[in-house]
Amino acid sequence: MNYQNNEADVIQRLRVIEEKIQDQHNDTSELRDVVDELKKIVVSLDKASAIQEEKQSHLTFRIEQLKTEIELLEAKGVKSSDKQRALVENAIMAFLGGLITYIFSLISGK
Repeated sequence: MNYQNNEADVIQRLRVIEEKIQDQHNDTSELRDVVDELKKIVVSLDKASAIQEEKQSHLTFRIEQLKTEIELLEAKGVKSSDKQRALVENAIMAFLGGLITYIFSLISGK
């Protein structure tokens, strides 16, 4: 499947992720699912566009950082504050913005 055919699917998947994060009632397992879905999207983009390898590598690195942050939240258990969870959710939203920028740069051919 080439990137052009996959574009609408990727955008829809990103919108679903954004809605989940904005819901603000996410537990760590839901956040982990969001990060896993982001990883799947990045991997599919990598297959579609090897030219953007350096940017994709940075995105993958950030995903691993987000996974580590979620693991730390899980390790703290129920005692982890809503503030910490909100920070992770904000980091995911910032990542999502970067990923959207990356996708649009692929679309425009930059």
